[in-house]
This record gives sequence, C-alpha cells and structure tokens, in this order.
Amino acid sequence: MRPLVRSLQSEQPKDLRVYGGFFMLENINKSKYKGDGTTLLKKMAKRGTIDDFKANVASDFARPNLFQVDLAFPSGILQNADLVNLGKFTVRAANLPSSQIGVIEVPFRGRVLKIAGDRTFEPWTITIMNDSGFGLRSAFELWASSIQAYNENFTSAAGLGDTDDATGYFADMKVHQLARDVKTGDKPKILKSYKFYNIFPSAIAAIDLDYGNNDAIEEFTVEMQVQYWTPLTKATDD
Repeated sequence: MRPLVRSLQSEQPKDLRVYGGFFMLENINKSKYKGDGTTLLKKMAKRGTIDDFKANVASDFARPNLFQVDLAFPSGILQNADLVNLGKFTVRAANLPSSQIGVIEVPFRGRVLKIAGDRTFEPWTITIMNDSGFGLRSAFELWASSIQAYNENFTSAAGLGDTDDATGYFADMKVHQLARDVKTGDKPKILKSYKFYNIFPSAIAAIDLDYGNNDAIEEFTVEMQVQYWTPLTKATDD
C-alpha cells in the first residue's frame, strides 16, 4: 500500500477503510449509525405505498384555487371600502410572489467562486373579472392617471408619500393562501400570507371585444411594481 493511502487509513475512524482510493464503511455499529444491520443507503430509503404517502401528508395539500387578494388604494387618491371588498371576490388569479438573489462570479485560477449579490423583486400581476360597473378597472385607471396624466407629463399624486403610505401613490396589498378544512360558520383558515409594500400599477391590460366571443366574461390584468414583499406570520400579520 502506498504511503498516502496508508496515512489516510490511519487517520480515519475504525468504521472507514480506504480501498483503491475510495472510502468504504465496514463493521457498521448499529447504535452509532441507527442502522438495521444492512447498509446506510437502505436505511435512507422510504417505503412507497399509498398508505405511507397519505400518512406523511395527513394535513392535505394547498390548492391553487383557494386564495384571497386584499386590494388597497392610496388614501390620497381613492377611498372606497366597497371596491376593496369587491376585489376579494373578483380577483380571479394572482400568484404567491417570487424574488431572486443575484450571483456575483469571482474568477480564481481557472475556477469561479459564486457569492450572493443583490435581491430583486419581480412585478406582481393579478387578473380581475370585470364587473358591469367597471368599478375596479376605473379605480386602477384613476390610480394610474394620478401617477401620470393622460395628456401631459405631470402627476397629481402628492409625491412618494410618507412611511404609512397615507399620501403619495403607493399602497400595500396582501395575498392569502386559504385552507380547505373550514367548519360551518367559521372564517377560512389562512395557511400563508404575503404582504407587498409600496406598490403601484405600471400596466393595465386591454380588454378584447369580439362579436364571436360567446359564453365568456371580460377580464383584464394589472401589473404592479413591487418595492419588496415579506411573508406574514400570525404575530406580524398587519
């Protein structure tokens, strides 16, 4: 045996031995490795019956069609609780947010060290079923026109606003993932919530009109820019 291998052997625990350049386990101590007398790999495997699967996910799965969006509008632009309540029912689609952490690649002698860069937040898009009164669409159009007028490069919003978003053109919104197990008379249980801070609409999508579009309702999307978001817990759900 070469000196290097012999040296490696002498420095390893008794359960490890070097064979042909590979470390191998031998004389496995059951109490040390909590094994069943076979191999560690076998111990890592899980049974795959449907009963085992069900038992390990006994609390069920989250469903993408069980959610609620809490809209909000800048108080200096629009104050209408009915529209906020309408949004709880007519926001047909949304998403739980995403964010990315940038990567900085630092070269070193033919290799690259990857270290964390800056975090960025993607725009948040919701899909709204258009009510016959155009309530929410008109609200978002008013919000957007307060940020940037239709016919001139001016804003009627009072600047960026204060820390509470009581002025300016920013607002905070929430999205909630709801549970299925709701008992009679109880409110839906919230599994997970996210809060979007200092957002504003950057794009209100067109609504297509078509003589041949039967058995359908109008929908439109609103894309909003997000400064940042945070997951909410029961202690911080505000």
